[in-house]
Amino acid sequence: MEVALPLKTTQIIPAPGAHPSARTVTQSVPHQLGIGGHIKLIWGAYFSPSEQDKQLAVNTIVAAMTGGLIDEETAVKAAALLFKVKDAGQMFKKIKEAKDADDEKAMTGPDGGVPPPPGAPPDPNDPTKPPADPNDPNAPPEPGAKPNPFAPKKPPFPAKTPPAGQGGKP
Repeated sequence: MEVALPLKTTQIIPAPGAHPSARTVTQSVPHQLGIGGHIKLIWGAYFSPSEQDKQLAVNTIVAAMTGGLIDEETAVKAAALLFKVKDAGQMFKKIKEAKDADDEKAMTGPDGGVPPPPGAPPDPNDPTKPPADPNDPNAPPEPGAKPNPFAPKKPPFPAKTPPAGQGGKP
């Protein structure tokens, strides 16, 4: 089968400084089919991902990593593409260092890994314990604090209550 292609028009332009009689020549020649080649198209994203798209993608990455389908480095690279991070390797290194520091801190604890003895009072400097309410009259005093002279006094012994069923009145 022969394909009929339109004629190809070319111009031959004389070089600068050529003989004055040289002129531009236009000619039409038939096209010749060659062996061809391969074309590879790389399409970019048509739209930028929305925040909802990013959230869905991150959830998918986390699920794949948690399920053991991809490792942590591959997950970081996928997230780096999503957030247009230029150096995914540096990002992975920073995340790994922060995670290792957190793991080390969790292993050693606030006291350097030494657990308190059984029955010891809680550490008042423990950052995980919320501070006591200063307006709570039943809160224990802080170590070294002076007693509050305006705090209500507790009776020295519990109030007597009549036995059940007697009501206490004649």
